[in-house]
Parts: sequence; structure tokens; C-alpha cells
Amino acid sequence: MKKKVEKVAKDKQENVSQLKSLFALFTQQRKALEISIQKNKKLEEDNIRLDTRNKSLEEQQRSHSKRVEQLELEKDMLSQKARRDREALDQELEERRTSVKKLE
Repeated sequence: MKKKVEKVAKDKQENVSQLKSLFALFTQQRKALEISIQKNKKLEEDNIRLDTRNKSLEEQQRSHSKRVEQLELEKDMLSQKARRDREALDQELEERRTSVKKLE
């Protein structure tokens, strides 16, 4: 009987030791999981923020491209106008030279 009680006490002690060990392991894994969840959440938030920033930058890029196209068209129009004005002035100058030669 005494041996049986000692055996039960020994088994109980082993069980308690195993439970403590398992609890320590569980606690460690739980903490690791909590940290992993926090990191994942932060990464997801960063991802959302970066996606929003990307969309904003893409919109800016489209806007800037349109503006560049408008400015290029305006430049072309001004170049054509300047060329026409220069041609008109050259023609007027030539006409005046002709007029001056006739008067001489």
C-alpha cells in the first residue's frame, strides 16, 4: 500500500512537472504567436498605406503627363505662330525694301 501511494505521488509529481513544462512551452508559443499577429497586422497596415500612396502617386503621374502633353501642344502652337509671324514680318520687310528701291 505504501509503495502504491509512493508510486501515485511520484506519478503525480511527474504529471505536474510535465504540465509545468507544457505550460511554459504553451506560454512561449502563445507569446510568439501574439508577436507574429502584431507584425502581420502592422505589415497589412503598411501595405494598405503604401497602396494608397501608390494610387496617389499614379494619379499625380497621370496628371503630370496630361499637363506635359498640354504644354507640348501649347509650345508647338506658339512655335507655329512665331514662325508665321516671322514669315509675315520677313514678307513685310521685303515689301518695304521693294518700296524703298522703287522710290530711289
